[in-house]
Amino acid sequence: MQKSAKNHCFFRKYGYISLGNSGRNKKMMTKKQTTLQHIAEKSGFSISTVSRALAGSQRISSATRKKIIQLADACNYQHKCRNVAVITFGFGVYFSNMLQALQSELYNQGFRSFIITPGMLELLEEIPLQGAISLLSENGLEKEWPQKFSCPLICINTHYNWLDKLYSVTTNDAAAVEQAVRSLYNAGHRKIARVTVDFRENNQNAQRRDQRLTELAKKMNFDLVLDSNWGDNPFDTVLMLQRIIDKGVTGIICTSERITPLLAQAVQILRLRVPEDISIACWTTGEHDLSFADWEVYRQDYSGIAAKAVNILNDICNGNPPGKSEFSVDYIYRPGHSIAPPASESKDQ
Repeated sequence: MQKSAKNHCFFRKYGYISLGNSGRNKKMMTKKQTTLQHIAEKSGFSISTVSRALAGSQRISSATRKKIIQLADACNYQHKCRNVAVITFGFGVYFSNMLQALQSELYNQGFRSFIITPGMLELLEEIPLQGAISLLSENGLEKEWPQKFSCPLICINTHYNWLDKLYSVTTNDAAAVEQAVRSLYNAGHRKIARVTVDFRENNQNAQRRDQRLTELAKKMNFDLVLDSNWGDNPFDTVLMLQRIIDKGVTGIICTSERITPLLAQAVQILRLRVPEDISIACWTTGEHDLSFADWEVYRQDYSGIAAKAVNILNDICNGNPPGKSEFSVDYIYRPGHSIAPPASESKDQ
């Protein structure tokens, strides 16, 4: 009884944020504690040792882990453990949208989820896990994961060199970028700017987009301006927009969901007409779409990404791991009226 209460206090102490139904979670937590105590009594190990072993902690010897896992299988423990860690940097618009979609999908497929940040990873060794889903778009976590955990890790919007029990679900950046470029190119634009925030060098989404843009500029022979110094200050955004217009840019592709609302505001401040004065294709979270309702937009399919990630995890739990490790989900495309021939070309016509 004392051990069970102590184990329960662990979860309260570290304040995990559960995305599932609270009543359902209490029932699942009770089952988990009872099972852990049962395995501990049969194995002769403490509940914390059993928990670490079932979580795949490398602190537990292989012989001890093997014995505990065998007992857990005999108790049908793996079928009851449906804990999934969701690892995120924070709770901004993108992360909130992605977390909400994952919450719904995990709950619908019978999983119990915990949200944690990278600094809390060591605490996962105390929780039996079926798997983890990472929203960290910057390379690194997947390199450390196999050394610390034996459960599968599904990375969203992160590519990596193939490793055992690691999977990735990414948005199809290359296809979205190419569609945006061709929309502008086919309308007659030959000087196109890509505007975005100053991403870190290892942000793989930004790398994929810029790589495809550079390839298309060379292949289609148009002038590409890569402008990555945009920030969150509306005044600076106005100056940045004026600067690229002064360079003769006639078409803009904004690949930052965060910058698109600021870009729309800057367009209004400078009294630019879209598409008469400037043509725009942009990435959006969907939150501020009314501010640019007639723009051509690309939005990540949060529900589609979540469904793909959780389906992979469910297949693994059911003993049917997928035959490949990387999966792609297309962007949601909304056509608009923000692209037209350049102003000079329109006058010539």
